[in-house]
Amino acid sequence: MSDDLTARTALGRAIELRRVQLGFKRKDLALAAQLSYPYISELEKGAKDPSAKAMRQIAEALHLSVADLLALGERCQTDASEHLELPPFEAASAPQVAATRDIPQRAPHQPPPVDPGPPIRNATDVSELVAAAIARYERDVLPEVVERLVAQALTRRDDLPT
Repeated sequence: MSDDLTARTALGRAIELRRVQLGFKRKDLALAAQLSYPYISELEKGAKDPSAKAMRQIAEALHLSVADLLALGERCQTDASEHLELPPFEAASAPQVAATRDIPQRAPHQPPPVDPGPPIRNATDVSELVAAAIARYERDVLPEVVERLVAQALTRRDDLPT
């Protein structure tokens, strides 16, 4: 890392160093900070300047104050970042951090839970379920549909010239 980093690049490096120290992946930081993954990536690469709101969200997700994050960025700009001493932090996982921010977590590569309903054991169960659904439709919905269609037909008939 060069000693003459731009402030934007140094801040991105500081975000990355702290994220790695906490054991986060970029997607973990994006989730905890409630920002998009591409935005976090662009910030870490020094391609974008963060907004004040984003800076606050990132600092909170990294368990730093905004001032501490900016100070770390300044140190990255002037020091060799490989030798920087980062603020101490008890390692936490991204789900733990997200839980403290009330962000829902899903296990990776798992679909959301689905209510299986009653167990279906065979084709007879399926046909009984279908028959029950048809009966409910005929009892609850169909009479209203028929009544509405009849009313529309009668209205149209009244509109016809005699």
